[in-house]
Amino acid sequence: MTKNKNIPSIFRLAKNVSKNSDHRYKMGSVIVKNGKPLSVGFNQIKSNPNAPYLGLHCEQHALQNCGKENLKGCSIFVYRENRVGNPAMAKPCKNCQKILKENGFRWMYYSVDEYPFWECEKL
Repeated sequence: MTKNKNIPSIFRLAKNVSKNSDHRYKMGSVIVKNGKPLSVGFNQIKSNPNAPYLGLHCEQHALQNCGKENLKGCSIFVYRENRVGNPAMAKPCKNCQKILKENGFRWMYYSVDEYPFWECEKL
């Protein structure tokens, strides 16, 4: 597991970003490069109001917000909260994991519902 002293503060940022979600499951993500936040994203029910359902995962939204930045070696932090405000499982789906790996991400951190309330996996 990668060593990162900023893990709590990055998860706090992801938690704050998740509050922008219009989905019933509020999720937020932060892309980190060299220990510093590069981009944020949140899940959305509709990314285009003129189109049929086009839900956008928070990981995809954060990637869109990066522009053309080189993402090799980046990490992503994904946070989800349950209805009473406690951390919940936020492991990226297989499709998002594939996209992250293709873009050169090394680590994914995500919230879980048991202490210490997060896990980390190498991509």
